[in-house]
Amino acid sequence: MLTAIIAPGAFLIGTYYYEGYVETFGVRVEDLPVSTSVLYVHAYKLAGIFLLKLAEALVSFFDWKRPLLMLAYVAAGWVGLYVLLQLIRWLANLPRHHLFNRFLRWIHPGNNDVTAVSIMTAVITYVLLLLLTVVGAMALFWWQIPLSALKQGRDDAQEKISDFNALGCHRQTIDGWGNCVKITDVKGKVLYEGVLVGSSEKSIVLYTAQGAKVMPRKNDWYLLHERTNPIKGMKPDVK
Repeated sequence: MLTAIIAPGAFLIGTYYYEGYVETFGVRVEDLPVSTSVLYVHAYKLAGIFLLKLAEALVSFFDWKRPLLMLAYVAAGWVGLYVLLQLIRWLANLPRHHLFNRFLRWIHPGNNDVTAVSIMTAVITYVLLLLLTVVGAMALFWWQIPLSALKQGRDDAQEKISDFNALGCHRQTIDGWGNCVKITDVKGKVLYEGVLVGSSEKSIVLYTAQGAKVMPRKNDWYLLHERTNPIKGMKPDVK
């Protein structure tokens, strides 16, 4: 069953992520279609992000900065298990005529109808709660993961928008590449400049100070990515 849902599930997750990313820029998905392989790449990246978040949550559950507190938790668990083991052994060694054993025989479902009915009621209630839990888990799995992908796409897009709104087009300090691209003609004249939302065979979408621009791709247009060379005096690299 898991193998059967991996392919459509990954496609759905990648679709939701891409939809959240593009629509945060104010662009419709129909204006910037992508191939199925790109959606699968998004899904694979999101799976890694979700696993990292899960690992961080598990690591944060343990307070590694307080070793004495963690040691106290381990010691408390050890004492609790030791007491439980001693209690089980004490009960197992009780003589048959002991009051506790006589009480157990009295409440045995084979001897007491009240106990039998209580057990039947508990089993039926457990089965109903289990069915509700399974249905709820299926609904959560069906919607929560794609909706989480949608939110992640929006967060990634919003991060780029906030950076652009605060600083405009600038050079990144880490690797030297700029956050914006330029669209130039064959003569090198800059026609548009902004954050590249995406491009396809038919259109190019930029996020500019005026908003998102959806433009049909032309054969004499070029996308220019400038890079500031860390060596002083060198001209910016382009790709």
